[in-house]
Amino acid sequence: MDDKEDNHNNSSIETNTAVSSASAPIRILNYNANQESDTNTMRRRALTETTNDWVSVPRRRGRLLIPPANFGLVEKGLTRSGMPNELNFLFLKRLKLKTVLYLAHEEIPASLESFIEQEGINLMTLVPNEDEVARQWRPISEEVVRMAFDAMLDVSNYPVHVMCFGGRHRTGTMIGCVRRLQQWHLSAIFEEYQMYATNKGRLINEQFIELFDPDLVTIPPNPPSWVPSKKNS
Repeated sequence: MDDKEDNHNNSSIETNTAVSSASAPIRILNYNANQESDTNTMRRRALTETTNDWVSVPRRRGRLLIPPANFGLVEKGLTRSGMPNELNFLFLKRLKLKTVLYLAHEEIPASLESFIEQEGINLMTLVPNEDEVARQWRPISEEVVRMAFDAMLDVSNYPVHVMCFGGRHRTGTMIGCVRRLQQWHLSAIFEEYQMYATNKGRLINEQFIELFDPDLVTIPPNPPSWVPSKKNS
């Protein structure tokens, strides 16, 4: 089954730690594809790099702001994670999300649905019409990728959060396709995928990313700033 194994929102990869600094913002990932691909370097950057143009996460009345499992900053205004729970709602409020793209078949908990409704967030559940066997062997489809890109390339939807049950397979594959559109080198894309998937990475997801054709993505006239300029024409 997709993403269900070991999905505990209070324990995830190294980037998912409670933040206690009163002033230091977080930057999860800012990797240049032209640089040498190095797992340790990426992990260090993911854990230590800060930026002043995203979001600060101070303590609030003694409570820590806790990111969801496998949370990460993809680009400014574009984030990713596994399924959030009540412990993560205060953190999510800080993101001022406008759109959530949910890529999994599993039912969203009532508490999360209530939070999304209260915050006025547009929830888009993107799942293909597949039987159970197809879901296990192909956790994401070209149809879902296309629909997700339609949403992510529309600046009126931002800030956007992409999530699935565990934040590894469907989300990781979708973000891998985003990196293909951004013209990252495959080795760097797979490094990022494995950083979130840890020892649960799937070769079929990497194959999907490798075979994905970015030229099939329709770029709108005014895309988000993370789309390479030569794709904007």
